[in-house]
Amino acid sequence: MKIEKFEQSRIPVFQSSIEVLEKQHDKIKSIPFYEGIINAIPQFAAVVNCNREIVHANKSLLEVTGAKQVFAILGRLPGDVLNCVNICEKERLCGSTEACQYCGAVQAIVESMETRKRVEKECRITSRNEKGIYSHDFLITASPIDVDDEKFTIVSLADISGTKRREALERIFFHDILNTMNGLNGYIEILKRLAHSEEVKILVDDLAVLSVSLLDDVNAQRDLLAAERGDLQINNNYITTVGIVDYCVNHVKHIGIAELKTIVKDKNMVNVPFVTDDVILKRVIINMLKNALEASNEGEAVEITSRKSEDSIEFAVKNSSVIPESVQRQIFQRSFSTKGNNRGLGTYSMKILTENYLKGKIEFSSNEAVGTCFYVILPFAES
Repeated sequence: MKIEKFEQSRIPVFQSSIEVLEKQHDKIKSIPFYEGIINAIPQFAAVVNCNREIVHANKSLLEVTGAKQVFAILGRLPGDVLNCVNICEKERLCGSTEACQYCGAVQAIVESMETRKRVEKECRITSRNEKGIYSHDFLITASPIDVDDEKFTIVSLADISGTKRREALERIFFHDILNTMNGLNGYIEILKRLAHSEEVKILVDDLAVLSVSLLDDVNAQRDLLAAERGDLQINNNYITTVGIVDYCVNHVKHIGIAELKTIVKDKNMVNVPFVTDDVILKRVIINMLKNALEASNEGEAVEITSRKSEDSIEFAVKNSSVIPESVQRQIFQRSFSTKGNNRGLGTYSMKILTENYLKGKIEFSSNEAVGTCFYVILPFAES
């Protein structure tokens, strides 16, 4: 989260009289359907005046503050209501401390009041109560509203602490496990050089395949999470269609689901140089091959090819099984799977990576006449 400094002089902290606050409260309540709408908001929500003072709040905010009715917090500032430690410890008003210059909540509200536009920011608020201190990550949304020529701001606070905590744990997990896996791969390479008997060499080679497969699975999950957040970085490279196909086939042909099955590379597939993010493309095609292998029986073949049209490159993976109609209608849905619980990200990840990052499209056909074929179609770009 980017932290910016805010000019202290821009933050209003004046206190209105109780008479003014009550009139503003009544004015907000007079809006048709207002009560029903603001109480339908699951997040903490309040309406503040031009001094950032609360003139109305929804039930969610009242419950977290312990207030029985709005009048208990009428005229208070957001940080005061949330018991922010920066003001509790210094006995000052919300917006008046040095720390308030960096508060996303203050910045969102003031910017919305100044620009009369919807403003969204993240902020961290550490609160104190009788049990001690506790921290929250909030997504603050401030939206202007005019009532009888008087300006107000609707403020909602969505608690994203769980999301932020999960993202931090994911970063730590992937960092640590990838370091461990890279270390394991290093030791396997040493074992390869030291292995003397043919039997040991075979075992070490199998171990190397499993290690690389595990490393790829971890990287794939990390990239999918980054893709969903919009954080995945694109690195385009000069590659060839045959080079991509060879890599993907070699990657999957030794894993368990490929046992007693055949992967056939089309002898007539084109070999065309083009530019794309090869790491992401490999993830997509490897997923296609894995799905096709899992759907195939022993002794059956999975076919892979590449084609080129005037403005696109196409990769296709085909197997002889047929996908039921009910599955076809949901196949790209997140977490949908016919393989049981804790599955279902394969086809979803193929779609999000292809369409959002490779700027291509993914399609499939499945019928009794030809079986099932998945296609990755990418815009053609020469180096």
